[in-house]
Amino acid sequence: MKLNFTNNRKIHNIYHIYTDGACSGNPGPGGYGVVVFDENEQVIHRVLQGQDEDTTNNRMELSALLNAFHWIDEIEPSVPVELINLYYIYSDSAYAITALTEWCKTWSNNGWKTAKGKPIENSDLILPLYTYKYNKYFYVCQLEKIQGHTGNFGNELADAVATQNDKKFWDTIYKRDAGCWVDTIAGTPEPYVARDLTI
Repeated sequence: MKLNFTNNRKIHNIYHIYTDGACSGNPGPGGYGVVVFDENEQVIHRVLQGQDEDTTNNRMELSALLNAFHWIDEIEPSVPVELINLYYIYSDSAYAITALTEWCKTWSNNGWKTAKGKPIENSDLILPLYTYKYNKYFYVCQLEKIQGHTGNFGNELADAVATQNDKKFWDTIYKRDAGCWVDTIAGTPEPYVARDLTI
């Protein structure tokens, strides 16, 4: 499904953003990964990663989505006012996508409580995501659920970043028939910083 709202503005750029979260033990140490592609998924514009020593898989999946929106925040001021960017954000987390596309509407009406009257879990992540999705970037952003670990190029890269698997990240790029250009890698810790990124 394609976004079709442009408000009479021409499209400036289209981005495909793949997100993933991982956790060892659940709860336990975990990480998230975000990989930003151009429209044709030939150029990687940005790679973001983060870790938490005591977390859950759901929190890392949500953190990946939240950091995708933070990246959108960074580049939106550079978009000319007469133009518009469109963003397609992908996650293999049924929990994260369902929370933001279905459950959020009920939670919002219930004062961010469950049907049993208890505060929702991960509200510190879900509330800002709700604001991004339904207020700030409602017309220019679309969330999509994808199948994980099925060979999807963007998903495999996001998984490699989330799990800090440097070898898988670069092997995935090298194995891609069409090739890929990595424009900007950012995030901590190593190995995604301070390396020759020309492929």
